[in-house]
Amino acid sequence: MKEQVKAVIDANGHIEEVIPWNYIAYGQGVRGSNIAYNKIGMSIEIEALGYFNEKRDGKWWRGNISIPESEAASGVDWNGREIKYKGYQVFQKYTQAQIDGTVKWVKKWMEFFGIEWVFDEPAYKEMFPKRGLSNAATSGVPGVYSHGSVNVLKNDIFPQKELIVALRNEFKTNFVGNKKQKEELKNRYRTVSGPLKI
Repeated sequence: MKEQVKAVIDANGHIEEVIPWNYIAYGQGVRGSNIAYNKIGMSIEIEALGYFNEKRDGKWWRGNISIPESEAASGVDWNGREIKYKGYQVFQKYTQAQIDGTVKWVKKWMEFFGIEWVFDEPAYKEMFPKRGLSNAATSGVPGVYSHGSVNVLKNDIFPQKELIVALRNEFKTNFVGNKKQKEELKNRYRTVSGPLKI
């Protein structure tokens, strides 16, 4: 069986690890790049219904799926101005618990894999490309990217204001985990033949 992601975050912020880090998840669905992201990337699914394109009767609709207006949000640009992300006006909002869980897991992965990353305006543009793919991701530069960074047909995750604020606050300087945290992670995620090399 092929699993799609390493972990899933539900609306309450509960993080369910689907498969161990040393196994391949087949969730990237790469289009337009020759890099094998499924082999080198870590993917997490934030449970949400995605984009909606029609507003009627106090709800947002996509086909026969609807959400209340209170659960909808537009994407924002780096400066917090509302935008149509990937051509869609609204998406189902991520909860604050999901955003907090996402930040937590990004930090954990960065610590484990030794990735240095700052969420600045260029990083925003790589994570949420207006069109096409991320130049950095498709060049194999270690970092934090979205599904839309590596697949032109994808629009998840979207740049929700609260998510952008959290990323700006938590990753305004290079985040590097300490040695103790790295050792704890190394011991937790062991391969059958021994510890993962990091």
